[in-house]
Amino acid sequence: MSYQLNEEQKMFYQSTRRFAQEKLAPLAAEIDEKGEFPKEAFEQLQEMGILSLVFPEEYGGAGADHLTFCLATEEVSRISGTLGCLVLYQSFPFSLLKTGGTDTQKAKYIPKLASGELIHSFSITEPHAGSDVSGIKTRATLDGDHYVLNGSKCFCTHAQAAGIVTVFTTTDPAKGSKGLSAFIVEKDTPGFSISKIEQMMGLRGTSSCELVFEECRIPRENLLGKEGDGFKLAMVTLDEARPGSAAMGVGIAQGALDYALRYAKERVQLDGRWTVDELADLMPRTLAANLVNPMPPKKG
Repeated sequence: MSYQLNEEQKMFYQSTRRFAQEKLAPLAAEIDEKGEFPKEAFEQLQEMGILSLVFPEEYGGAGADHLTFCLATEEVSRISGTLGCLVLYQSFPFSLLKTGGTDTQKAKYIPKLASGELIHSFSITEPHAGSDVSGIKTRATLDGDHYVLNGSKCFCTHAQAAGIVTVFTTTDPAKGSKGLSAFIVEKDTPGFSISKIEQMMGLRGTSSCELVFEECRIPRENLLGKEGDGFKLAMVTLDEARPGSAAMGVGIAQGALDYALRYAKERVQLDGRWTVDELADLMPRTLAANLVNPMPPKKG
């Protein structure tokens, strides 16, 4: 498989870079200073079509390939890690719905996600369960036509602005990771609240939040896939996001290098060797990372 850019991708890459430099760069510092969800930048990203890249055309998206999505993520991240994170995380719900969603769920949510009407938050981490999802304590119990959710989540990216949250809970604690299930929870559902907005050191506009569920009743049809499918859905989503995450990292590294190069041209200290040595180390590492990524996820 060739990873050379075709003419359409080259044009997209150039236009995205111009857009990021002209429209997003002037907002980047203010986003980090305020530590709030970047609504103006979100609207500009949506107008440019970047946030709808991964969604199929039949749902109002662009139907772009994964390489194009990674190019967009990298260029936006080069200007702002917060905005790169926004591009990346808005792709999560399509992976979830594509893998575990019913036709009704897809028709209800994907067009609104593609248009920017809905923002999504992916909620798996708990105070005592991060990478070890088998330790998840948030519980969903079936009660007639509803599931009742109780528990809490933390570090939920974009939760403050999200219209829907995908919440991973246990429906059978005895089964560990095989007892996990995923639910779509809408913002105004009774029993669902945001208890804390984290003050982040970096990515300060991601509105990372702590969520609380107290006797939160979710319609049975909001279950993604079947009971016990939660671990599989989480892993598929995270696996598909890895090339985009790498593109985000490359973009942030390239942005840091851009700033360092500009600073190096102005800075004078001793014979200037510290600047040359540091940049000589950074430049090939960043270039190497750029050559490795983006790679589409393996199938099978």
